[in-house]
Amino acid sequence: MKKLLLISHNDIICSLYKTNLKVYVNCELDVSKGYQEALDKLEDGESYDLILCESSHGEHAAGALIYQYLVEHDVKSELILLGRNDDVPEDVDAIGDVTNIPDLIKMIAKKVNITAKDMIALDVPDMFPLSIRLFYSLKTSPCNVYCKTEDNYQLIFSKDGPVWPEIKQYLDQGVGELYVHAMDRLKLVNESTSVLLKIVKNKRDGASADEKIDVTEQGFEAVAQAFFGGDEFNEELLQLSNECMSMMQDVVKEIPDLKNLILLLAKNKSSFLFSHSVIATFVAEHIVTEISWGSDAHREKLKFVFFFHDIFLAPIYAKYPDLTYEDSLVLDKRLSEKEKEQVLSHAKDAAEALSRYPKIPMGADTIIRQHHGTTNGLGFAIQYKDDISPLSKVMIISEAFTESILRALKEEGVKLDKKKAIEDLKLRFRKHTYIKIIETLENIPV
Repeated sequence: MKKLLLISHNDIICSLYKTNLKVYVNCELDVSKGYQEALDKLEDGESYDLILCESSHGEHAAGALIYQYLVEHDVKSELILLGRNDDVPEDVDAIGDVTNIPDLIKMIAKKVNITAKDMIALDVPDMFPLSIRLFYSLKTSPCNVYCKTEDNYQLIFSKDGPVWPEIKQYLDQGVGELYVHAMDRLKLVNESTSVLLKIVKNKRDGASADEKIDVTEQGFEAVAQAFFGGDEFNEELLQLSNECMSMMQDVVKEIPDLKNLILLLAKNKSSFLFSHSVIATFVAEHIVTEISWGSDAHREKLKFVFFFHDIFLAPIYAKYPDLTYEDSLVLDKRLSEKEKEQVLSHAKDAAEALSRYPKIPMGADTIIRQHHGTTNGLGFAIQYKDDISPLSKVMIISEAFTESILRALKEEGVKLDKKKAIEDLKLRFRKHTYIKIIETLENIPV
C-alpha cells in the first residue's frame, strides 16, 4: 500500500481526502496540521511515496518550505501542491480547486502508478444500492435482490421471482434502498426503465393525480440512477425523463393549491427530495405566470431544471429516507465525507452531467449550476447576489418558500402561513430583483 503525507490545517479537507484516497486509490494517509509538524516527520526518517501540501498556511508559504526541504535533502517523494504558489517552480504539480476530488485522484494515481483498472476494482462494491422505488413497477425481478440487515444481506427477491406484494412491507418499514450484485445493476435499471416507460405512457390520459405522482417518482429514481451511474442516455431513458417531466407539470396544473398538493404527496409516501421538487415546481409555475417577464418558454425550461436539479442527491436520500433540507446535510453525522462532498457539489455535477442529455434547453445547465446561489455550483450561498440568471432566482425563491412552508407544517405543527413566509423571505433576500419575485407569491393559492 502506498503511503502519502497530507499537510493541511483544514479539518474538512483532511477528512475528505482520507476517505476518498482509501476508497479510490487504496492509499494510507498520514496527516500533519502544519509544515513544521511535517518537517519533523521527514527529519525523523518517515518515508512517503507522495506529499500533498497546502500552498500556504496563515502567513507562511508552506508549499515553498516543503519543496525547499525536499530539494535540499534529496528526498525522492513526489509533491502535489494544494493551490498554486509563485515561489515554487511551475513544473511542480498543483491543483487549484482543492475540492475537485476526481482531478485530484487522477493526479495522485499518475504519481504513484495506480492504473484505471486498479481504481475500478476498488471503486465497484460487490453489492450495489438502488432506491426501493425502482422495484415498484416490476412484477418479477430480473436478478437476485437483497435487503441489508446490520452487516448482512438477506435475499428477498430471487431472479424471475415475484416482487409484489412483498415489497410493500419494506416500504412500510421505512426501507429506502435495496441491493443487487454490482454486475446486475444495469440489468435492473434497464428493466425498470423499460417497464416504467410503458406505464407512464398509459398514465398520461385518465389517470388520477396520485397515480401520476407515484409513477413520476419511480421514473425520477430510474433516471437518477442512470445519471449517478454514468450510463449513456439511451432512447428509452430519454423518453422516460421527458414523459415524467410532462406528467409532473400536469399534476402541478391539476392541483388547485399548495395544501392539496402537500396532502397528495404525503398520501403517496413520496420522498422529501421528490416532494420538495414537485412543490417548488408548483410555486415556480405561479411566479412565472405572475411576473411581468414570464413566458411559456421559461415555464418549459423550469419544468426541465426542476426535474434534474437535485438528481445527484437521489442516492443519498434513498439511503437515508428521513433526510430533509439540503443545506443541513453536511452537518449530518451519518453521511460519509464522500457523501458530504456529493451534497456540496451536486449542482455542479448535475449541470455537467446534463451535457450528455440530447437537446438540453438553452441555459438550463447554468440555471441548475446556480440554483443554490453560487455561480460555480459548489456549496450554498450565504448572501444572495445579482450575478446569477433571473430563472435561477425564481428557483431559489421557489425552493426557499417551499422550505418555509414545510418547516412550519412538519416542525412547528402550524397551518400554512403565507404572509409570514413572505415576510421571512423578504428579510433573507434583500435585493430588489429577489423582492420583485417574492411579491408574486402574495396571491399564490394555499
